[in-house]
Amino acid sequence: MTLMKRPTTASRRSLERGQFSWVTLVLFLGVGATFYFGWVWVPVLMTHQRVKSVVHEHINLAVHDRNDANVVKRMCLMLEGVDNQLERDENGRATTVPAVVVAPEDVVWERDTEVTPPMLHVEFEYVRRITYPLVDRTEDVTMRIDISGDIGVPNWGK
Repeated sequence: MTLMKRPTTASRRSLERGQFSWVTLVLFLGVGATFYFGWVWVPVLMTHQRVKSVVHEHINLAVHDRNDANVVKRMCLMLEGVDNQLERDENGRATTVPAVVVAPEDVVWERDTEVTPPMLHVEFEYVRRITYPLVDRTEDVTMRIDISGDIGVPNWGK
């Protein structure tokens, strides 16, 4: 019994040590692009997540504080402290400014006590400046928050 050998073709040659193919080049470019956009966008998305957390916290505060204007004002002040970014002023100096700026009049704050359980709807948009470092380009991106939360007081069997 003899074993049959497959014929080898020239197109299936393995590369010499130290050489790379176009597939390797595409993989390296893909990994590099992933790291670059992760470096640019992950901090922006983490800030957006912190903004959502602040909104949820103030929805919880609204359960007992019925003064909606006061809660919205405190929320807007807290949002300014979530993150900072560097911008150039008119003299070209780098200054630190809040990354998230929302005016209280730009916030939709709807308390609905007619439904069971009572709900609070919070909605607003803010503009975030994205800086792409290696290409020296900036872009303004509008981020949107649209969250509804239960503001019913829980009955723990009392």
